Amino acid sequence: MARIRATSGEVRIAGAGVAGLAAAVILSRAGIAVTVDERADSPPATGTVFGLAGSAQDALRRCGVLERVRAVAVEQRRGTLRAGDGRVLIAADLPHPVLLVTRPDLQKVLAAELPAGTVNYGRPGRSPSEVGIDHVMIGADGTFSPTREHLFGPDAAPRPVGITVWRGTVDAFPTPTAEADTLYGETWGRGALFGITPRWDGRLNFFGAVRAEPGIATVEDFFTHFADWHSDVRAVLDGVGRDTLLHHDLFQSPPLSRFTSRRVALVGDAAHTMTPHLGRGAGEALIDAVTLAELLVEYPVNDAFARYEKTRRRRSLRMVRASAAVGSVALADRSTPMRDGVLGLVGRAMRRR
Repeated sequence: MARIRATSGEVRIAGAGVAGLAAAVILSRAGIAVTVDERADSPPATGTVFGLAGSAQDALRRCGVLERVRAVAVEQRRGTLRAGDGRVLIAADLPHPVLLVTRPDLQKVLAAELPAGTVNYGRPGRSPSEVGIDHVMIGADGTFSPTREHLFGPDAAPRPVGITVWRGTVDAFPTPTAEADTLYGETWGRGALFGITPRWDGRLNFFGAVRAEPGIATVEDFFTHFADWHSDVRAVLDGVGRDTLLHHDLFQSPPLSRFTSRRVALVGDAAHTMTPHLGRGAGEALIDAVTLAELLVEYPVNDAFARYEKTRRRRSLRMVRASAAVGSVALADRSTPMRDGVLGLVGRAMRRR
């Protein structure tokens, strides 16, 4: 039985992204009244693919939606790392399959589990100053979280990391590589990378990243930068519509000393914006949300927050650092032949094993 009072508006969630919706599902099923405020006017109609590892899949299972997500997802069981000229450096089975699902599909599955009227689109989240002693607020309002800024000030805002990224979806194309399973994965060049992953609808998801000062790179730069990469990358470029290409700079949070303050807690990007080089941002947001919500169901608020801090803060901050470290290698602009040589040796050793 819930130990926080299940009255109207008892838990207020700012943000109807993956984390906000997952927390709402857990709380609602426990009989706790939840409202979710989302400043966007409607759910996302487009979006690229999230990669969800085993721990994130377990969070979906605890939400009771894992099998429904599987129905609109694809399992990636093998990954490839290539050099810019197409040479395969590493090709290996993944230790655990990664579930690839688009943002709109994942959010649609989670939202379908909530009672009608739970999510209010076109309404910014309430200020933490409005949270009374009978309420709890969860800030799931993303990278540029107003909730985080209210709690910790502008110094806690994520900072640009000097990387810009383009993302999108193209129709599937016959791969010219010798083995079809080398298509999916990443290619690391000098100061840039390119990734291709499958989608459940048969199309391909792609992303390209380069080192660039914030606000400088353009859509045309995407086509120029990757024009001389290997044939699979060029095939993606041939299928991209300029008006559908998503483009933004990357940010990373400074480490917060805590994720909670009185009766307000932060989850996901609001707590720890990370670069996407580990592919764990969405998964960690799901785990944050489900962990916090389950603790609120089981314990009084102060105890739940303390356990959430202990369970999630250090792990999340390690993920932020690890993702940045992978990015520094993937987008290295010096000594790339040495890097590729070392990775090739690793790949050959893995094949022998």
